[in-house]
Amino acid sequence: MVVNEQLERQKEAIFQLFKSKDEMTERCQKELKRVNEKYLVDQTKQSADIYFMIKRIDNQTELMKGAYKENIYELQNTIDNEREKFQDESNRKWRDPYIALTIKLCSPLSMNNSTMSLADFFETTQSFGITARQN
Repeated sequence: MVVNEQLERQKEAIFQLFKSKDEMTERCQKELKRVNEKYLVDQTKQSADIYFMIKRIDNQTELMKGAYKENIYELQNTIDNEREKFQDESNRKWRDPYIALTIKLCSPLSMNNSTMSLADFFETTQSFGITARQN
């Protein structure tokens, strides 16, 4: 009988041990499931954040490309305007001395005539191979 009682106590202890193990396993599985679900939610949020960040980067890239195109257009216009101003100034610098030279060359020809008409002046300058624009 004593052996039977000890055997029953050992069975009861083993049963309690298995029951404790099962409860611990169940708690671990619940915790694992909870952590796994939290991980999936966090991963979904992270994926959404990355998607929106990529969209924002794409939008900023498009805006910057548009701004750069506009700046390049403005720079090109500025360069063209400056080139035109420089060309006009250079033409004026060369034209003015040639006109003055033409006037000096023409003045002995028109000594009899104290005044030369504008048409005669242009005709005379063209005969010397010099062209002047009429403004």
